[in-house]
Amino acid sequence: MSYRVSNITPKLKILTKVIIFLLIFVIGISYITDLFLKHDSMGYQNIKSFYQEHENTLDAVYIGSSNCFVFWNSLAAWEEYGITVFPYACNANLFYSTEYIIKEARKTQPDALYIVNINSLSEGSVSVPQIRNLIDCMPFSMNKLELIKHLSDIGDYSLKDRMEFYLPILRYHSRWSELAGDTAAPELNGYKGASTYPPYLARTTDISEKYILTDKEAELSKDLISSTESLLAYCEKEKVKVLFVTVPQAKPKEKQLAQYNAFNSFLEERGYDVLDLSKRLDEMDISLSTDFYNEAHTNIHGSLKFTYYLSEYLTDNYDFDDKRSFPAYEAWNRAYERYSKVLSAYTLDFEWDKGTMTDKLDAPELSWEPGEKDGLLSWTEVDGAQGYLIYKKEGETLPWQTIAETDVLLYSAELPKEGESHFYTVVPYYEENGVRYYGDFSYGGVQTWL
Repeated sequence: MSYRVSNITPKLKILTKVIIFLLIFVIGISYITDLFLKHDSMGYQNIKSFYQEHENTLDAVYIGSSNCFVFWNSLAAWEEYGITVFPYACNANLFYSTEYIIKEARKTQPDALYIVNINSLSEGSVSVPQIRNLIDCMPFSMNKLELIKHLSDIGDYSLKDRMEFYLPILRYHSRWSELAGDTAAPELNGYKGASTYPPYLARTTDISEKYILTDKEAELSKDLISSTESLLAYCEKEKVKVLFVTVPQAKPKEKQLAQYNAFNSFLEERGYDVLDLSKRLDEMDISLSTDFYNEAHTNIHGSLKFTYYLSEYLTDNYDFDDKRSFPAYEAWNRAYERYSKVLSAYTLDFEWDKGTMTDKLDAPELSWEPGEKDGLLSWTEVDGAQGYLIYKKEGETLPWQTIAETDVLLYSAELPKEGESHFYTVVPYYEENGVRYYGDFSYGGVQTWL
């Protein structure tokens, strides 16, 4: 008896060639497409950098939109607590994508806690930019393809739009003329997701008159319930640890806040950890008048307060080691050292030491008067202050430095050179049991002139 096997080898060869061709095609298209993408810079830094983290080295992955990476400062948490919590987030990211982001991140961080910011429930109705912000930064995988289908189904997108999601080069092919040097793909800054967004660093906006709270609960949409049920089923099956967080904002209207309340109640009934920080402003010592840069986001000062509070919660409720002295995490120490130089122009030294800040001392009001030889810096008296530290910087992007300590309410300061500006701010303090505590201060200080 004989068997016909002569056609098997040629067929295998053809199949092998097809598979190799497809792999080369996908890799090539992915590389070329990355050159064309109009990167959301913050999302690009966060998501692309995530894939540089070594396997099983993150305590937690923080998932969300800009509400995540502007409230949470990963390097402040590292410096103060030695924990590694990395934001996998981009602008206007949708909650609908959460399950797929967790699946993606667990490829390298299977044992991490997954912190999910629920404020992205109100990020709109699955627009093209929202989808692009996320998927353009993700590497090719079956999970990415499933994510695109999921978001496209919810957004009811046409076949043409879906093809452009799968193959971005179809949308961005006209960018040949824009490509120049390394401008197409920004260099990763290595700051572990800690933000350098200019308004976050330098701007202060009073949102106190727009901030509201409500105990009402709104009906949840079918799409949201369906996505959440699928997410929870996956987490329960894979035993994924999840914490759901709500951050304080003045942006949401009462209806959106009621949606948050209903969603948090739904999660609590299912037995999940829920932390609604929109109702803990006093505990976090966050000021609505000074600690935000717009209605939806904290500035660096509010971010540090938020980060310290959430870090305390995480270390109290989860088994996170302080890894600052672990040799395998030296890259985090180096990242903080580099980042702290950037932040030195916008924050004062004691802000990076949680235990020395107090809400018992108000910020003094500053005044500046130029004279013939020197100028006079003066400020209002602060109840409870035993003395004042004077900080100065000689340009907007140069570091703040302590130049004097006094118990009076004025200081004679040298005039800047013509065409230059100096900045001063004054910090009240008191001492108790050998520890010095620093109060509030004017973040931008007062600008001096000739």
